[in-house]
Amino acid sequence: MTKTVVANTKEEKLAWLCLREIYRLVGTLDGNNIVRLLLKEEFMRTSELIAKSGISSARFHVLMKALVLCLVVDRKVHDDRGVTYNISPFGRNVLKLSEPILDTIKEAVKDKDSALLALIERKG
Repeated sequence: MTKTVVANTKEEKLAWLCLREIYRLVGTLDGNNIVRLLLKEEFMRTSELIAKSGISSARFHVLMKALVLCLVVDRKVHDDRGVTYNISPFGRNVLKLSEPILDTIKEAVKDKDSALLALIERKG
């Protein structure tokens, strides 16, 4: 029984760390920009995504590698060695589940006396 609880605790901690990393990536200006572009238009090529996002090529490749590793974005290499990206089913699910949470947080921080807003401003 104790081994199961410990294993479940470790698995849960790992899952929370993974979720934190996903939100850390998607929560950046560049990450959010890429995700929004891919939500509007599926299967965008690398050059098209770089042009539309305005992200430098070096930053783009680092960000996309991380988004692919976190399973938020799918990457497909074509015969001509071109690469296209799209939001993965898992990524769509994470974003769909996050919308109501974000809406609740947006409402909470509208209040100038919000403890959540004070915490975020303090961490700055």
